[in-house]
Amino acid sequence: MAFYFGDESANTASLGNASDFMFGFGGNDRLSGNGSNDVIDGGDGSDTLDGGDGNDVLSGDHGDDTLLGGAGHDGLDGGSGDDRLDGQAGNDILLGRGGADRILGGAGDDIILGGEGNDKLWGEAGDDRLYGESGDDTLNGGSGTDTLNGGRGNDVFDYDALSDSPGFEETSPLVVRDNIIGFDGRGAALGDRIDLSTIDANREVAGNQAFNLNQLTYSQGILTATVIGFGIPGSLDLQVRLVGNPPLDLVGQTNDIIL
Repeated sequence: MAFYFGDESANTASLGNASDFMFGFGGNDRLSGNGSNDVIDGGDGSDTLDGGDGNDVLSGDHGDDTLLGGAGHDGLDGGSGDDRLDGQAGNDILLGRGGADRILGGAGDDIILGGEGNDKLWGEAGDDRLYGESGDDTLNGGSGTDTLNGGRGNDVFDYDALSDSPGFEETSPLVVRDNIIGFDGRGAALGDRIDLSTIDANREVAGNQAFNLNQLTYSQGILTATVIGFGIPGSLDLQVRLVGNPPLDLVGQTNDIIL
């Protein structure tokens, strides 16, 4: 076990494979834990913290920080400031707290909480749970069966690929559908919205492939977008479940869908 204590200047430190405790205090620090289970606190300043392998706990504290979990089941806390958190591989818990944060879960079943501010959350691969909390947030679950809750504010639920929420797997009866909790759509100017405008019809082909939205329906809390696009044999669906079957406006100038 190793301990590292910085000072009020900009510190740079990288320790070995033992379980490390690192405290940067003031300054813009760069602290790396490498292997094993590390605890790293950047303190004041805009810090860069990298947990490396192992189940790590990283805290940015004050400042605009960058936190990288690395492999393992990590806990990342951005603290105040406009932070960037990336859980990377493993089942991680990521807290943005204050500021306009950008948070990526990485591979694994992650829990992401944006906190205060207008945050952008990406679950990426795995069955993730995303909570925007306060502010006007953007949530993208990525692949897997994700649960999205925007919280307070006018939030956008972003879907940029058919594989984000296809409804059913082609080779099994399993439901692979995202669940949106607390959706409150009030039209284009106020309330929550679902953004389908950036869908890539075929991620297997380089570039953002064009698509045609053949049909958009909403029934019993299930939003279905039937898409025809480049490289798609026939048509495919993107399905999202709005828990509680809230009202959803699909047409007119006050619709809740961005196309």
